[in-house]
Amino acid sequence: MTVDFPTVEVKEGKARFLIPDPEIFRRGFELVPSKAPVFYNPKMKLNRDIAILFLKTYQSKAGRPLKVCEPMTGCGVRGLRFALEVEGLEQITLNDLNERAYELAKLNVELNGLQDSISVKNEDASLFLDRYTAPKKRLDYIALDPFGSPSPFLDCALRAVRSGGALALTATDTAPLSGLHIKACIRKYLGKPLRVEYWKELAVRLLMGVTVLSAARHDLGVKPLLSYGVDHYVRLYVTLSRGAKEADKCLDQMGYIIHCRRCLHREPRIGLKPFISDECSNCGSPIDYSGPLWLGKLVDAEFCAEMLNYVDESALEKGKEAAKLLGMLKLEADAPLTYYVSDKLGERLKSPLPPIEKILLELESRGFFSVRTHFHSRGFKTDAPSEVVLNVVKELV
Repeated sequence: MTVDFPTVEVKEGKARFLIPDPEIFRRGFELVPSKAPVFYNPKMKLNRDIAILFLKTYQSKAGRPLKVCEPMTGCGVRGLRFALEVEGLEQITLNDLNERAYELAKLNVELNGLQDSISVKNEDASLFLDRYTAPKKRLDYIALDPFGSPSPFLDCALRAVRSGGALALTATDTAPLSGLHIKACIRKYLGKPLRVEYWKELAVRLLMGVTVLSAARHDLGVKPLLSYGVDHYVRLYVTLSRGAKEADKCLDQMGYIIHCRRCLHREPRIGLKPFISDECSNCGSPIDYSGPLWLGKLVDAEFCAEMLNYVDESALEKGKEAAKLLGMLKLEADAPLTYYVSDKLGERLKSPLPPIEKILLELESRGFFSVRTHFHSRGFKTDAPSEVVLNVVKELV
């Protein structure tokens, strides 16, 4: 079997596979994966390493052989690594509408001798997922990793996951999620974004929000096990449970985040009914908002800790980065909503800033919960009111 474009062999994890020759699709010093005939992004290695750790942990807790799939597989690297690095998978199905990707994925399956473990399809992703929506055909785990937003495929994916199964979602369209394109975000995520320093957390909550709203139409409850926002994307891992009561419980954790640009006050408003006040409850200035979105927890600390147990034995290329990220997520699991970024506080106060650790220690000495956040290298979460945060920084300066 061959493909009609130049390829090179690369290695990731335990898999070796062919990808389109990146030198041909280089723009100056920059590689442009989206311009290649088949998609492969080396910058997403951490994403795939975390997926390996998640699936190992989920399989161990499920205690049964799993049926997994990837509806938009590209060159097939994620599926190859699942087959080679995760035990207890009885069925792995890869799919891609791009015929060249389909041919390359099949070639890579053969290159790794995995013909008996992996099947490859060439269909529209929604049609492919629809084949698994019948009760006895549903899957244990679906990795939905499109180029852009996963929203168009959410309904099909939700219906194809068995009760107790897991769904992994990646969103790379950060321009709408960060508030640059408000209407595009409302169309895709059914919620308004906000152009603020903590937009990455809002992006994860908007993604979780549209997942909850989409699942509710099918009487499905959604529980986040792990979620994060790094680099150019946000990632969400959830489990599903069937039943109208489960869906209603999730809807009870939907709402809005109110933000005052003058005093930096931010406040969650639980509920899907519209709020009326146009003024900040802290300083009386006009307010802005984001939502509806998810206001509940984004990380299950226990599940995160179990994932950490698999880091050393997995021999991951990005193992140190994965361990650091999971460690921070575990600490953040019970943290309050939103975060502060030291640079923005400095701009606000028009002064230099003390080290973040000093700010956190001072807040903790006053009885407030404070922790660094993975969302931003200079960000931190605290339950202290915004005026206290600003006063602490002033005093330390």
